[in-house]
Amino acid sequence: MPSHVSFSNRWCPLIHFSLVFSCLCGSAVVFAADNGKPVLPTSAQWLQGRAFQQQLQKPLQGNWSGLSLQHLTSSIAANQRICIFLDRQVDPDQTVNFRATGVSLERTLQQLAQQLKLGTCKIGACIYMGPVSTTSRLATISEVQRQQLRDAPAALKPQLMATGWQWKQLSSPQSLLEQQVRAAGLMLDPTVHLPHDLWKEQTFPPLDFAQRLTIVLAGFNLTFHLDLASRQVHLIPLPARVSLTRSYTKQLSAANLAKVKKRFPQLIIKQTGNRLEAQGSYEDHELLSRLLSGETIRTSTAKPGEKRFTLRVMKAPAAAIIDSVVQQQQWTVRFEPEIATRLKTLVTLNVTEATLSELLEKTLDPLGLTYQLKDQQLTITEKRP
Repeated sequence: MPSHVSFSNRWCPLIHFSLVFSCLCGSAVVFAADNGKPVLPTSAQWLQGRAFQQQLQKPLQGNWSGLSLQHLTSSIAANQRICIFLDRQVDPDQTVNFRATGVSLERTLQQLAQQLKLGTCKIGACIYMGPVSTTSRLATISEVQRQQLRDAPAALKPQLMATGWQWKQLSSPQSLLEQQVRAAGLMLDPTVHLPHDLWKEQTFPPLDFAQRLTIVLAGFNLTFHLDLASRQVHLIPLPARVSLTRSYTKQLSAANLAKVKKRFPQLIIKQTGNRLEAQGSYEDHELLSRLLSGETIRTSTAKPGEKRFTLRVMKAPAAAIIDSVVQQQQWTVRFEPEIATRLKTLVTLNVTEATLSELLEKTLDPLGLTYQLKDQQLTITEKRP
């Protein structure tokens, strides 16, 4: 009979993990910003589309000391032509010392956010930096809103399309909200009154109506609902949980479907004929789409708040690695008694910023073992042919 197992704590000192938030990889060098004010690109000068994605993959090196967060992010944004926006709940004047070590620009921004206990996400061709509780769901919320607006009447759709966007120094979020709603030919719920703020000037690449309102409202923990019948915009709290459903024209064999499901354990995936339907986060959909289009990917783009593992160990029992993971994740582990013997095998690992699934596979696969995770329980079994 399988049994719940708790490994001896004597293994714990053998393993030292470094947990980081990560992203893509990818050459540009940025030097420390001077004391002058960075000049932001115009809406047309920001990178977008494929150029935006490619720039995020390029390495970044630099060393910044004693700068405000706003100055630092504005300097990087201007130099790289990648739009970065700070959530209103983040102190832009906090002093930051930060070193970019040559990893990708996207990974660098996530590491900066992690240092400040923040997260990042993509809203169109803009990097949004804010509380992890917000960024962990904001991209998905924005995309769900965009999906819903596709049902808007044809006469309304031109006003909802992507357009360049900017605001002047000391703009108020209430006025920005009213301007966007009015420009779209809609009405704002007259009871809506956002807390008074004055925001610094900002420019953005072309963003559609849903993306623009997402950026204005997220710092207040709000999003919106458009009543198409009355054409009135109402504000609602950010949902605690949100899921994005997309369909892909792709027919996979049973074996390949199983591989995709294992690679994206957080996605609910169903195959019906030549249609593949997936439900989950925007970040997982982004990677799945690339994979299905034939791109070779490594699922190393960190979702907001996702843990990464850097581990270097020489000839340690596999059990020690599994025990460290189980303790950090607060899981239970379960396996047949004969599996315990294999887990005593000494292994050597050298992984950098690996996902949890990558770490487990690199530990167990050489031993002929695999795993399943369900309801916080890790079950280790023999790998079948």
